[in-house]
Amino acid sequence: MAARATRSASRKARATEAVATGPLGALCHDELGVIFDGLADPLQPVVAVALSSTCLGLRTPLQAALEVLKERHLRAQALCRKVSTRYIPMSCSKLCDAEELEWADKGLTADDMATLGMILRTNGLPGLNELSLSRSGASEGFTGFGSVGMQALCDGLGCGTALSLTHLDFAFNGIGPAGAEAFAAALRRGAMPNLVDLWMDGSEVEQQGIAVLAAPLRRLPALRTLSLECCWMVWSAVWQPRQGRVQGAGVHRPRRQRAD
Repeated sequence: MAARATRSASRKARATEAVATGPLGALCHDELGVIFDGLADPLQPVVAVALSSTCLGLRTPLQAALEVLKERHLRAQALCRKVSTRYIPMSCSKLCDAEELEWADKGLTADDMATLGMILRTNGLPGLNELSLSRSGASEGFTGFGSVGMQALCDGLGCGTALSLTHLDFAFNGIGPAGAEAFAAALRRGAMPNLVDLWMDGSEVEQQGIAVLAAPLRRLPALRTLSLECCWMVWSAVWQPRQGRVQGAGVHRPRRQRAD
């Protein structure tokens, strides 16, 4: 009889545990999902995991979201390992507080750009001021992340994304017209509104890409440096600079050409 009573009490305890109590218990699954998404930081998943662990009644409806968060965290960790060096190690916690990311010549792929875009959409990297993703001769045999990578980076970026970012370098990554269109669309949605310096040297955006970039770039109030070396002949035909401060035409353009 005592054993039966113990089993019955145990069943009742599990049943009670399975029901979310307090204010959270009154929320539907969709509402819980909204709260979880707001806490689901792939660089710092501990808060969202702690929320789901408060009782079985939360773990069950949030199980799918937890699996997504786990996958995103693993992707973020893989990116950190890829950009780490012996002298400058990178981790998710360090990335959270980063003000400058010098990720030139890291062999970043379109998948890596998708991960970085995901981090920008979720964590936001609120302190990030400078981001270099450029490629140089040090990356032999690697042509850059291209338009596919730019599209993956910009997918879903919009108003409120990368507010503190002022310096951005995409140089020599083989970005074509499709990549330029993706970047222009992100700018039109309000991403990176405080850009001051932008480098896209060595891009293959052609006149189609330049045409779609012109309007959103002109609307950036702080933009002072725009470098599109090797795209100058096409750019000069479209930009129509304010107050005539960009002058001349030719194949080459100064590394830091004023855009205003």
